Amino acid sequence: VYSKIKKAWTKLSEEIEKQCLDKDPVWQTAVKALENLTDKDLNQLKGHRKISPTLKLLNESIGAILEIERKNVSDWARFRELVASSEFVTTALKFAKDQGLPLSAAKDLARCFRNPAFQIEAFVESSVPNSDPASPGSALDVAAAYFQWVVAVNEFNLLRKVLAPIQMEMKQREDEMKRLDPKVSALDERIAVQKAELDVLKARLNTNNRAVLEVVRTADKDTALEKIRDILEMGNTLTNQQFTQLQNDCLYCTGDHSQVF
Repeated sequence: VYSKIKKAWTKLSEEIEKQCLDKDPVWQTAVKALENLTDKDLNQLKGHRKISPTLKLLNESIGAILEIERKNVSDWARFRELVASSEFVTTALKFAKDQGLPLSAAKDLARCFRNPAFQIEAFVESSVPNSDPASPGSALDVAAAYFQWVVAVNEFNLLRKVLAPIQMEMKQREDEMKRLDPKVSALDERIAVQKAELDVLKARLNTNNRAVLEVVRTADKDTALEKIRDILEMGNTLTNQQFTQLQNDCLYCTGDHSQVF
């Protein structure tokens, strides 16, 4: 029973690992895009006095994830100080994606994704231009990286819903194994004791075999028979075939042919 439960637990664990690995490329793509951003890129976004509908949706999705009040998100003059900074990039990279989002945050984020305009195809130069075309950097790179991060966070939040019943079943299996642990430990102890006893019996058998051969060699029939009786008491140590063969050999060697099977 324990082995079946452990096997089921292992299968569930492997399924969770597979699901997480399948989503990992989405996260790694976002991480790479964030890590490639420079201060010049961030300054190009920060220089925007007004934002396009594409950026507005992006800001709302970021605000949903970080649980920022919508009135503060809509205040671009304040919100850009948060998102157009290296500190925000660091926050995004360290975000605990595996923990998922609170229900209210997940609902707000889902509302952003229900908007058909909230797609990577919307992030083009015309929707996210540089605030200062004469300066280096790319506001579009920042917006695209942030969008990829939002997508990755959303994917892992959805994954958590998929994994929840699997993790619940794993917990049930763990509880079952914990209840069986004392019984398994007791059984292991019994097996260890029986193995030690078997080792003693094997050693005793080897000793008696050598003794029988020695008394047979010296033709001491009475002593040989005594040793044979000692071996016969250990019948369970051998297979039936081994036991019968050894009995016959010993009886034959001592000259007692009448009892040979």
